[in-house]
Amino acid sequence: MTNDKQGQSYVVDGASIECSAGTSVGRLSLSQSHQCDINGKAVLNIKDSQSMVNIGSMGQCKNKKNASCVPAPSGEWQCGKDGVGIDNTPALLNTSIIPCGNGGVIKIVADGQ
Repeated sequence: MTNDKQGQSYVVDGASIECSAGTSVGRLSLSQSHQCDINGKAVLNIKDSQSMVNIGSMGQCKNKKNASCVPAPSGEWQCGKDGVGIDNTPALLNTSIIPCGNGGVIKIVADGQ
Protein backbone atom coordinates (compact mmCIF):
# COMPACT_ATOMS: atom_id res chain seq x y z
CA MET A 1 0.00 0.00 0.00
CA THR A 2 1.52 3.27 -1.11
CA ASN A 3 1.09 5.98 1.47
CA ASP A 4 1.99 9.11 -0.50
CA LYS A 5 2.82 10.58 -3.90
CA GLN A 6 6.57 9.92 -3.60
CA GLY A 7 6.28 6.14 -3.84
CA GLN A 8 6.78 5.47 -0.16
CA SER A 9 5.14 2.33 1.18
CA TYR A 10 4.82 0.57 4.52
CA VAL A 11 7.17 -2.34 5.18
CA VAL A 12 5.82 -5.72 6.26
CA ASP A 13 7.19 -8.98 7.62
CA GLY A 14 9.29 -10.73 4.97
CA ALA A 15 10.52 -7.56 3.24
CA SER A 16 13.81 -7.77 1.33
CA ILE A 17 16.84 -5.80 2.52
CA GLU A 18 20.42 -5.28 1.43
CA CYS A 19 23.53 -3.76 2.90
CA SER A 20 26.10 -1.78 0.96
CA ALA A 21 28.72 -4.09 2.52
CA GLY A 22 26.77 -7.33 2.03
CA THR A 23 26.90 -9.80 -0.83
CA SER A 24 23.26 -10.93 -0.95
CA VAL A 25 19.71 -9.92 -0.18
CA GLY A 26 18.42 -10.56 3.34
CA ARG A 27 15.00 -10.52 4.98
CA LEU A 28 13.25 -8.49 7.63
CA SER A 29 11.31 -10.45 10.22
CA LEU A 30 8.92 -9.57 12.98
CA SER A 31 9.12 -11.82 16.02
CA GLN A 32 5.91 -10.46 17.56
CA SER A 33 3.12 -8.76 15.63
CA HIS A 34 2.22 -5.17 16.41
CA GLN A 35 -1.42 -6.06 15.60
CA CYS A 36 -1.36 -3.99 12.42
CA ASP A 37 -1.50 -5.84 9.11
CA ILE A 38 -1.55 -5.07 5.40
CA ASN A 39 -2.93 -7.90 3.29
CA GLY A 40 -2.42 -10.30 6.20
CA LYS A 41 1.24 -9.36 6.76
CA ALA A 42 2.43 -7.62 9.93
CA VAL A 43 3.64 -4.02 9.56
CA LEU A 44 7.01 -3.11 11.09
CA ASN A 45 8.01 0.05 12.94
CA ILE A 46 11.37 1.82 13.24
CA LYS A 47 12.25 -0.04 16.44
CA ASP A 48 12.21 -3.40 14.62
CA SER A 49 15.97 -3.22 14.17
CA GLN A 50 17.52 -6.07 16.15
CA SER A 51 20.30 -8.04 14.51
CA MET A 52 19.34 -11.61 13.59
CA VAL A 53 15.89 -11.07 15.14
CA ASN A 54 14.49 -8.47 12.73
CA ILE A 55 17.45 -7.90 10.40
CA GLY A 56 18.77 -11.11 8.89
CA SER A 57 22.15 -11.92 7.40
CA MET A 58 23.03 -10.55 3.97
CA GLY A 59 25.63 -13.08 2.86
CA GLN A 60 29.24 -12.15 3.44
CA CYS A 61 30.49 -8.83 4.81
CA LYS A 62 32.84 -7.06 2.42
CA ASN A 63 34.15 -4.85 5.25
CA LYS A 64 34.98 -7.80 7.49
CA LYS A 65 37.15 -9.60 4.91
CA ASN A 66 34.26 -11.74 3.69
CA ALA A 67 33.28 -13.00 7.12
CA SER A 68 29.66 -14.07 7.45
CA CYS A 69 27.34 -11.08 7.71
CA VAL A 70 26.14 -10.52 11.25
CA PRO A 71 24.31 -7.19 11.02
CA ALA A 72 25.24 -4.58 13.62
CA PRO A 73 22.44 -2.01 13.24
CA SER A 74 23.17 1.32 14.90
CA GLY A 75 19.99 2.29 16.74
CA GLU A 76 16.61 2.48 15.04
CA TRP A 77 15.66 2.74 11.38
CA GLN A 78 15.83 6.32 10.09
CA CYS A 79 13.10 8.13 8.13
CA GLY A 80 10.01 6.33 9.40
CA LYS A 81 6.48 7.62 8.86
CA ASP A 82 5.81 10.24 11.54
CA GLY A 83 2.14 10.48 12.43
CA VAL A 84 1.47 6.83 11.63
CA GLY A 85 2.09 4.94 14.82
CA ILE A 86 2.61 1.20 14.97
CA ASP A 87 2.61 0.50 18.72
CA ASN A 88 3.05 4.26 19.25
CA THR A 89 6.21 4.25 17.11
CA PRO A 90 6.63 5.58 13.54
CA ALA A 91 5.89 3.00 10.83
CA LEU A 92 8.81 1.62 8.82
CA LEU A 93 8.88 2.82 5.20
CA ASN A 94 10.52 1.38 2.10
CA THR A 95 12.74 4.49 2.03
CA SER A 96 14.06 3.96 5.57
CA ILE A 97 17.73 3.16 6.18
CA ILE A 98 19.87 2.10 9.12
CA PRO A 99 23.67 2.31 9.45
CA CYS A 100 25.50 -0.92 10.18
CA GLY A 101 28.30 -0.85 12.73
CA ASN A 102 30.34 -2.99 10.33
CA GLY A 103 30.63 -0.06 7.92
CA GLY A 104 27.65 -0.46 5.61
CA VAL A 105 24.19 1.02 5.25
CA ILE A 106 21.14 -1.26 5.24
CA LYS A 107 18.19 -0.35 3.05
CA ILE A 108 14.91 -1.90 2.03
CA VAL A 109 14.75 -3.18 -1.54
CA ALA A 110 11.20 -4.60 -1.50
CA ASP A 111 8.51 -3.76 1.06
CA GLY A 112 7.21 -7.35 1.33
CA GLN A 113 3.70 -6.49 0.26
